[in-house]
Amino acid sequence: HSSTVLLFEGFMDFLSYVVLKGNAATGNVIVLNSTVNLPDALPILRKAQKVYSFLDNDPTGDTTTAKIKAEGLNLIDGRKYYQGHKDLNEYLTNKPK
Repeated sequence: HSSTVLLFEGFMDFLSYVVLKGNAATGNVIVLNSTVNLPDALPILRKAQKVYSFLDNDPTGDTTTAKIKAEGLNLIDGRKYYQGHKDLNEYLTNKPK
């Protein structure tokens, strides 16, 4: 029974998270590589106490987030942290140095 899962839509978003968080990047990680892989991830997500999702700020990200919420999971939608950007990677690459 895992307590926390970090869910990413793509591998570059996961790497961007690691760059932003450094050693604070802890938890079990799932990289979907495509939102069509969500059904494969759901058995793991259902066992988590918390799911932090870092999906894209687009209609596909909205739909996938809604599907996860419909499962009744304790979802923390991380997209609020990079609002105005397509995804976490775009946020990182446009962040002032």
